Amino acid sequence: MNHIFLSPHMDDAVLSCGGLIAQLVQAGDSVTVFTLMAGAVPPDAPMTPFINEHFVRWAMVPDPVLGRHAEDRQSVTSLGGTLQLGDIPDALYRTNGLGVPFYPDLDRLFGAIHPHDPAVTRAAALIAALDPAATIYAPLGAGHHVDHQVVRKAVVDWLKLQSQITTQRAAQVAVFFYEEYPYSADDTTQIVQTARDAFGHATHPVLHYLSEAALDAKINAIACYRSQISTFWDDIPAMAAATRRYAMQVGEGTYAERLWQYSRQK
Repeated sequence: MNHIFLSPHMDDAVLSCGGLIAQLVQAGDSVTVFTLMAGAVPPDAPMTPFINEHFVRWAMVPDPVLGRHAEDRQSVTSLGGTLQLGDIPDALYRTNGLGVPFYPDLDRLFGAIHPHDPAVTRAAALIAALDPAATIYAPLGAGHHVDHQVVRKAVVDWLKLQSQITTQRAAQVAVFFYEEYPYSADDTTQIVQTARDAFGHATHPVLHYLSEAALDAKINAIACYRSQISTFWDDIPAMAAATRRYAMQVGEGTYAERLWQYSRQK
C-alpha cells in the first residue's frame, strides 16, 4: 500500500504520526512524507525582528531552509520513509510581492489565512497531483497555524472534488487528518475540538496503537529536528518524556496516535 503524509512544515508529520509511519514501513508499506512549505525564503522577504527571532532560536542564521531540509531528510529516513519537498515558502516568509509580510506576528501567523496568500492556490495544485488510490494523511488544524489551515483546506477541497467525479472513485479515496502534536497536547483550550468544528462535517476518531519500538523510533526521529526542540521543550529528554506521556494519554494506558476520519455527510 502507498501512504502519503502531508506535512506543512519540516517536522509536523513526524511529530504527529512518527510511530504510525514506523509501523507502516515495518509492515512493508510505502510511505512518503510530503513537506509542502519547504520552499526557499523569497528574495523580497524582509529580515524583521519576528523572523530574526526564529532564526536565532533555531541557530540557523542567515537562512534556515537548507538546514531544515537536512533535518527533515534525516528524520524521515530514520523511519524508513521517503521525503518529498514542496516549493511553498513558510508563512513566516510569504509577502505580497512588495516586501510586506502577510503574517508579520504571532497573532496573524495563527490567525486567518490572508485572502491574497498565493500558497492557497499552489497548495491546491500540489494536492490535485496526488494519487487518489493512496491513503492520504493531512493536518487537522489543531493550533490554527495558517500553513496547517492552507493544507487542510486544499485537502478538503480536493476530497470534495473526488467525490464529484464518480461515486466509485470517491469510495476509493482514503483521507485521515492527524491531530498535530504537541499543539494537541494543550487540551485546556479545546484545540482539537475547535479544529474538528472547523470542518462543518462529522469527524470520527481512529486510534493507531504503537509498539514500544515504534514509539522509540518516533522519539528518535523527532530528535533529528534539533533546531525545533527548544520551541516546545527544554531539551531532548524532556521531549521524549512528554511524547511518551501524550501517547499513553491518547491510548488511555497504551501508546497510541489519534487521527480523525472526515465524513462527507454534515
